[in-house]
Amino acid sequence: MSVIITAEKLREWKACRDGYKRFCKLFPEGATVEEAFVGLVKDGRPDWANWIAKPKRGNLTSLPEGFTVGWNLYLNGCTGLISLPEYLTVRGSLYINGCTGLKSISKGLTVGRDICIEGCTRLQSLPEDIKVGGTIYR
Repeated sequence: MSVIITAEKLREWKACRDGYKRFCKLFPEGATVEEAFVGLVKDGRPDWANWIAKPKRGNLTSLPEGFTVGWNLYLNGCTGLISLPEYLTVRGSLYINGCTGLKSISKGLTVGRDICIEGCTRLQSLPEDIKVGGTIYR
């Protein structure tokens, strides 16, 4: 079961004032880690999304199929993330670092710029149909 993030939990985690206010506006009833991550990325705050997804807080475990990010996507230390969803589109670069549970990247991944993968010890291969506008760094 995913952690439900509430205003009280954000205060406990010592969220910054702006992040706290924006989260409460976007999710007045609270949100799961996955809902908060997707919502904050779509709201143009991938840095806040990554902060919430850290293992000591909520630990992101999934992203929705067909998720599209209009800029860079940072997945740092998301140890509960097992796979990336099918048809994930990142218009900028995709940074995956320290996601030690990541086993696979599903079909249909499209990245407009570079993919940088570090510390993902269980990830053995990339899908054949991957589309990358830049370079893949492993």
